[in-house]
Amino acid sequence: MTKSLYSALFFAIFSNLTLGESLKVNPGLWETKMTRTNPMSGEPVTETTQECIHESEFNPAQLMRGMDGCKLVKNDISEHAVKFKMQCESQGTTSSVEGNYKVKNDQGSGDMQIQMTMMGQTMNMSMKWQSKRLGDCKKG
Repeated sequence: MTKSLYSALFFAIFSNLTLGESLKVNPGLWETKMTRTNPMSGEPVTETTQECIHESEFNPAQLMRGMDGCKLVKNDISEHAVKFKMQCESQGTTSSVEGNYKVKNDQGSGDMQIQMTMMGQTMNMSMKWQSKRLGDCKKG
C-alpha cells in the first residue's frame, strides 16, 4: 500500500495540470530515481522509473482530485519550486504529507515526509526524488 501511495503522489506531481500559478516542467521523457524508507524495517528502497510528461505546468492542488478526506493546507508554488502539505483522514486513518520539488531545465529533485496513524500505530516514511529529462517522448 505504501509503495502505491508514494508512486501515486509522485506521478500526480507530473500529470493533470494547470490552475493558477504553476511549476514549469519541460515536457518529454523523464527518468526518476526514488529512494524511500521501508516503513517496517527503516531500510532504504530505490526504484527507477521512466514517464512521458506531456504537460508543461503543475499545480499541487491537482493532487487533491479524487482524494476524499484530504485537504491541501500548504501550496507554495513558483516557476521552479513547489512546497506542499496535505492532511488526510479516512476510515480511522490519519496522515500528514509534506513535500517539496524543484525543477530547473532538465533536472529535478525533491523529498516528501509522510506520517500515518492507524489503529493507534504511527508510521513515518520518507522519500527522495532525483529526476532528469532524457529527451523527447517516443511517438506511437
